[in-house]
Amino acid sequence: MNETDVVTMVSALGALAGLLGVLKAKRDAEARARRVPVRARLIKRR
Repeated sequence: MNETDVVTMVSALGALAGLLGVLKAKRDAEARARRVPVRARLIKRR
């Protein structure tokens, strides 16, 4: 394995990690957005 192979692998792993991070952040934001209206509705009912 030469240097360019290593660099390509590292950058590919970095891109994958970034994609996973974005997907996870999006899923967390969606879950949070879904949770908030429920809480707001409960407060309004009281």
